[in-house]
Amino acid sequence: CIFTHPLTFTFVQIVFFLLSVWLFYLMAVKEIDKFPALLITAAYLFCPPNLLALCHDHNAESLSPFFIMLAVYLFRKNKAAPYFVSLFFLLLVKENMAFVVAMLGIWGLLARDRNRLVWGVLPLAIACIYFIFVYACIIPFFRGAPYTVWSRYAYLGATKKEIFQSLLKFTTWKKILTNPLNQNFVLSLFSVFLLPALLSPFILMLMLPILGYHILSDFVPEKSLYNVYALSMTPMIFLATVHTLKKFELKGIVLILVCLFLLGGCFVQMHKYRVPLAIKTGFSHYSNDADK
Repeated sequence: CIFTHPLTFTFVQIVFFLLSVWLFYLMAVKEIDKFPALLITAAYLFCPPNLLALCHDHNAESLSPFFIMLAVYLFRKNKAAPYFVSLFFLLLVKENMAFVVAMLGIWGLLARDRNRLVWGVLPLAIACIYFIFVYACIIPFFRGAPYTVWSRYAYLGATKKEIFQSLLKFTTWKKILTNPLNQNFVLSLFSVFLLPALLSPFILMLMLPILGYHILSDFVPEKSLYNVYALSMTPMIFLATVHTLKKFELKGIVLILVCLFLLGGCFVQMHKYRVPLAIKTGFSHYSNDADK
C-alpha cells in the first residue's frame, strides 16, 4: 500500500475542505460583492461545526462538503457531464449522500431552464437504486450482518411499518420537535445563520433528509456538533445565507456589516466551543484538564 501514514487522510480531508471553501467563494462572489463574499467565506472557513468535524476522527463524511459544493456549482453552470461525475463521487463518500443526490434531483425537476429527465428523474433514480443496493447488499455483505441503523428509531415502533405509521402522528412530531437535544442541535448547527438560511428554503431543502434522520435518531452523538455529522449540512446553510443576502439586495456598507455580524457570530460560537476545539486540536492546557 502507499501513503499508509495515519496523517495521510487528515491532510486529504483538510485539502478537500479547503477546496470546498474555494468553490463556495466562487459561488458567493457571483451573488454578492467581492469583499462581503470574502467575509462570508471566512465565516464558512471558521464555522465551529466545520472545525469540530475536521478535528474529529477520520471519517469519509469529511469529504462531502467539496462534492456537495461541486455538484451545486456544476448544477448552476448547467454542465451535465461533470455534474454526474461529481454525483458519482458524492455517492461514494457515504450511503447517506444518496439523500443529497435525491434532493438535487428534485431541484432538477423544479428547474425550468433544463431537461427535467436528465437533471431530475435520472439523479432521483440513481440515488434510490444506489441507496437500496448499498443498504440491502453492500453493507450487510461487509458487516457480515444486516444493517442495524433502524435500531436508532426503535422508540418509534418495533417494525419499519410501525415507525412510518408513528411518523404520521402529530403527537410524535410534537415530541420530536420539543426534544431539548433536538432543539439545541438545530440552534447550535445554524447559530446566527438560522434566519437568513430559513429565508432561502429552496437551497436549504438539500439538507432536509439529513437533518431529518439526525433529529429522529435516538443516537445522542448524532445530535452534537462534537462529531462529524454536521459537516455535510453546513454547505447548504451558507449557500442559503448568501442567496438570502442576494434576494434582499443588500449593498455597500449594510451588506458588509451584515457579513461582519455573521462572521462575528462564528467567532462567538468558537469561543463557546473553545474547550472541545482545544481538546481536539491537542492544546495541552485543556487536554490535561480533561484527563484529570
